Amino acid sequence: MCVHCAECTFAVRPSIHLFHLISFFAFPLFRRGAYYATHLLPGLKLISLNMNYCNNQNWWLLLNTTDPADELTWLINELQTSELLGEKVYIIGHIPPGSNDCLQIWSQNFYRIVNRFESTIVSQFYGHTHQGNIN
Repeated sequence: MCVHCAECTFAVRPSIHLFHLISFFAFPLFRRGAYYATHLLPGLKLISLNMNYCNNQNWWLLLNTTDPADELTWLINELQTSELLGEKVYIIGHIPPGSNDCLQIWSQNFYRIVNRFESTIVSQFYGHTHQGNIN
């Protein structure tokens, strides 16, 4: 039986429950900012971003539109570490950067980071548009 939930037997049937996906060391960061990184396989890291920090409907962003929870600073550190270790990275999030729902300044800063680490980032996956398209 899983020590975190009563719904799965983690040793027999790996389920994607939050406690399983987020490492012990990443959980405090997740609780603070709702973003995290974890390794899916050796040499492959998953970075999950909290896209509410770019959401143009988030009025708290009027206080700091560039990096309100230090998420982009953290992202740079994660990508730099992965680059040095020769790891590849998947990035996931809800609102696609560059969309009308994501603040332009946040998107610009994000794309600077993505361009810098283009050889480390394998792919990015976002939802929100509800159009079922892959770009």
